Amino acid sequence: MLGLTPVSSAIKDGVNYFYRPGGPYWQPDIGIEGLMPWYIDTNIRTYYRDGSVKFDIQLARANQLTNNFFFLTGLRSILATHTVVKNEIGNGLNQMRYILRPYYRLKPGLNIFTEYEHDEEYGALKWILRSQGESTTQDTITLGVAVLFLKSQIYSGIIL
Repeated sequence: MLGLTPVSSAIKDGVNYFYRPGGPYWQPDIGIEGLMPWYIDTNIRTYYRDGSVKFDIQLARANQLTNNFFFLTGLRSILATHTVVKNEIGNGLNQMRYILRPYYRLKPGLNIFTEYEHDEEYGALKWILRSQGESTTQDTITLGVAVLFLKSQIYSGIIL
């Protein structure tokens, strides 16, 4: 008997370009992306900008309901260590996103989906947005096609 647990993770880095808010700027990042136990897709990134370290944490899990029909649920939070008003970064919890995505697999690597995302702002960021007359919540519905390029997985396990 072979007990297999998929383990797939990678350390990543890069640079993001933001045009707004606060004018154009580059923001370096580093992160970890992979699969945690119970098949929870994990994407954790950290950025640095004007003395503030920002953490972007996303967790998602897809459940198979029928042979080709799946339902993904996810959470995404953005936290920061300092407030940078011109870039709309607040100290502490900035944002929570709740994601619901049913999708249908047409064939391996090709899915059609609809996604509902509820975005809620918190703390200093909420105050910054309210002072500018902007909304602190947002609901988005997306329809689309996803083309997936499969990556290899490393399996670890114990042979009994």
